Amino acid sequence: MQNEKTLVNGLIVKQNPNRPDFVIGSLSFKIEDFAKFVKEHNKNGWLNVDLLTSKAGKPYAALNTWEPESKSNGFETIPNDQVVKGNNDDLPF
Repeated sequence: MQNEKTLVNGLIVKQNPNRPDFVIGSLSFKIEDFAKFVKEHNKNGWLNVDLLTSKAGKPYAALNTWEPESKSNGFETIPNDQVVKGNNDDLPF
């Protein structure tokens, strides 16, 4: 992951110390700025954002740019017409 973070423009993360335990925080969106940010940074209609805590303890939102290196799962795909069907006589049960 990159060390340089892209802050989400138009999105403010707020935390109120007097909030009930079940409330994590709140998000405020400046629609015009946020919409422009979404248009510039979305991938296939998605925008991934991480909610983080600064060294000073304040919450903030940063763009998550992580992508897998490859979509391969380490296995080779064999077409159905190349699959050799075995003989059930070899089974130990």
